[in-house]
Amino acid sequence: MADFAQWAYAIAEAIQEGYGEKFLRAYKMNTNKASEEAVSAHPVASAFIALMKRTPFWEGPVSDLLDKLENIAAREKIDTRTKEWPKAPHALSRRIREIKSNLKACGIEVEIRHKGDYKGATVQKLDAKTISDEA
Repeated sequence: MADFAQWAYAIAEAIQEGYGEKFLRAYKMNTNKASEEAVSAHPVASAFIALMKRTPFWEGPVSDLLDKLENIAAREKIDTRTKEWPKAPHALSRRIREIKSNLKACGIEVEIRHKGDYKGATVQKLDAKTISDEA
């Protein structure tokens, strides 16, 4: 996509000076909207959004994160009976990889790391404005 954006910027500037910046603003707005739609359609991503509305930072084992997200899902009435909802911590790690870039575009960064004999998760807000706009 970076090549596309570079070429489109150059073409827009060739058409008229200043059009390149207009294109980049529109392109960024469209990619952000696509990420927001992907996040709102995914139950795990929706639970992360709800989590980050209440706290700017969370850290702990992936198993504890799954428990936390399940509690949030129950409170927020997020359907956990779908095939996208993880039933075990290792499945949560997979789901996070699927939605990681979309979450980041919405201002949430999730990192999974090995912590000796377990996997640890760190979740933090990057841009509180984006998350509050989701509400």
